Amino acid sequence: MALTQESVLGFLLEHGGKVRNSELVNQFRSLINSGDPAEKQHNRELFKKLVNSVAVVRQIDEVKFVVVRKRYQDFVKEEVCLQAQMEQSFCSLNTSNNARRSSSLTQKIRP
Repeated sequence: MALTQESVLGFLLEHGGKVRNSELVNQFRSLINSGDPAEKQHNRELFKKLVNSVAVVRQIDEVKFVVVRKRYQDFVKEEVCLQAQMEQSFCSLNTSNNARRSSSLTQKIRP
């Protein structure tokens, strides 16, 4: 994973458009940290700019959350819909596979 606007937005969208600030920082910590203090500072500033370009920080019950900006809210809804569709199709597959298995078991058990 690279430290890009796309990767930050993608992470937020995959998590419903809202994550704890600490969770977001932990996800990108390895890309921000560096042995060179100047590079680490540069990466930290870049990370802040990337986050601020796609999200806002909200404090909810004394916990900082990073929430995608309104212009990206439709992408959150699309991501949620896609995940729901994938889960439904997975459930449908499991249901149909289980039905096939149980009918084949029934056929094997009958004398």
